[in-house]
Amino acid sequence: MMDRKMLRARQRQAGKAALPGHARYRLEVRRCDAMLEVFSFTGEERLCAPYCYTIDFTSPNRDIDPAVMLNKPATFILQAPENPEQVRKVHGVITRFNRLATSADETRYQVCLEPRLALLHHTRRCAIYQHQSVPEMVEKILRERHEFRGQDFLFTLVREYPRRELVVQWQESDLDFIQRILAEVGMWYRFEMDGRLGIDVVRFGDNQRNYQYDVRLPLRDPAGMNHNDRDSVWDLHVEHQVVTQRVKVRDYNYREAGNDLQYQVSRDRDTTVIGEVYRYGDNVLTKGEQIQPAPETAGFYARLHHERDLYRQHLIRGQSSSPMLVPGLVLELEGERPAGVGKAGVLIVSMRSSARRDSNYRVSFSGIPYSEIMSYRPALRERPVISGTVPARVTSDWPNDTYSHIDKMGRYRIK
Repeated sequence: MMDRKMLRARQRQAGKAALPGHARYRLEVRRCDAMLEVFSFTGEERLCAPYCYTIDFTSPNRDIDPAVMLNKPATFILQAPENPEQVRKVHGVITRFNRLATSADETRYQVCLEPRLALLHHTRRCAIYQHQSVPEMVEKILRERHEFRGQDFLFTLVREYPRRELVVQWQESDLDFIQRILAEVGMWYRFEMDGRLGIDVVRFGDNQRNYQYDVRLPLRDPAGMNHNDRDSVWDLHVEHQVVTQRVKVRDYNYREAGNDLQYQVSRDRDTTVIGEVYRYGDNVLTKGEQIQPAPETAGFYARLHHERDLYRQHLIRGQSSSPMLVPGLVLELEGERPAGVGKAGVLIVSMRSSARRDSNYRVSFSGIPYSEIMSYRPALRERPVISGTVPARVTSDWPNDTYSHIDKMGRYRIK
């Protein structure tokens, strides 16, 4: 029979071994004094969308006040078991809080951690923007309506976008409106974490230069591996499909009716593409240059629509154990790659991560082949439709004016 001292020593050793597994995931909520022990979590992340981490935790506190949790800044910490120094932190705010079950010793809760940008979904309005570019409209909404400051967001654009004469936000949330106008010009966004300030940062980009890089993982089967081995990628699948060969864009500008506003782009040497898409009415004013058309010209929109189609041609899915994967990261793979996965790597577009106290971290991701000549383009969103009659009145540029006036185009000012 085992000696009692030896049994107690083994129990203490087992407890020490189990502790790192429990401590790999931590939830910290600002000004919350309750003890929170993470039981499990699921993270949903993708480019051009707020992430959502659903975290289940237990606490000896039987009834945590919702006011202590909701809308409070929080940080979720993922720590690799084989390297205590390698940590990923996810900052955000608690947007949902549930009390799931209770026992004699502890109570189980659930929260949803999202970036501050997700809170814009709760502000819905009608608004008119005049003589502002897309980046200017986005910055105006973030700064003036939601008190974002310079450290909270960042524009890293390679193109200069023109000011639009008139843009309408109609019964849309601020988040939906921002995502719609960004998608119209092919602009995407992703999130970064500022460890010094402890905040999430929105990075807006329109070019592949602003992806994340420098993550390289081996491609291999995890069978027989233990969690102390190097992180890897496995179960890689590639889906291919036929997409549109040509895109033709056309528009009409009544101010310069004689201008030809037609532009066509095509991939003629590719035998896996076919067909043509014709689009009219993207509200373009000029045709654009043949080689490098300026933003919001006919040539710009034709290339934009074509790139959206081409990115649907190859879809890559896989699984990994690395906590370093995030949307907007170009993942380089070591080993024999399937056809369609080039040496340049895979751009992570979306991912779902999960783990429990009794299971290791795992992430399922989807992505597209990295391209040096094309950037990721978010899908277009439908513009809202104004139904019925909207009352307004003819006004003047000057207060208390007796008469109305028309501009050079013969238009009245309506408000």
